[in-house]
Amino acid sequence: MTTEKTFTRVGISKCEKGRVRFRFTNDPKRENVLIKAGHEDITFFELDAPLTKEAATAFLLSKGLQENDPVAAARAARESAPKAPKAPKATSRKADEALLAALAAGELGYDEESDSFKSLIAQKRQTFPLHTDEQLAEIVRHQVKCNLKTFGDIEPNF
Repeated sequence: MTTEKTFTRVGISKCEKGRVRFRFTNDPKRENVLIKAGHEDITFFELDAPLTKEAATAFLLSKGLQENDPVAAARAARESAPKAPKAPKATSRKADEALLAALAAGELGYDEESDSFKSLIAQKRQTFPLHTDEQLAEIVRHQVKCNLKTFGDIEPNF
């Protein structure tokens, strides 16, 4: 047996962001909570009999009250709009491993004599002044492999 929640007090309030929303409660102190939360234009109606949310909404609409919830309106518009094609999935681990294997095999490469490679070594030399040239080259090789995998180039181009 399913039970639907019923309410003895229904009303409307406007929050600080300007959204006007229907409010449903059984607690007579709910107005105080809304006031403390910064709501304005709070109006509640005592119902003769407990109503479900749907029936209470119909009651409020019959009183000429309306919600103004841009979030709900945007959600409804988004749900009714045609679905855009999904973005391609992120690269899989197998694709990453294949790319790294191609880099290791030398199929995809970089020129260690290029200006960009040399500038990366110069940057690393400033960052790590006590490292040897071979240590700096190893750091840059690792960085280049990561950049090739991620950006398709020695350095990211934003």
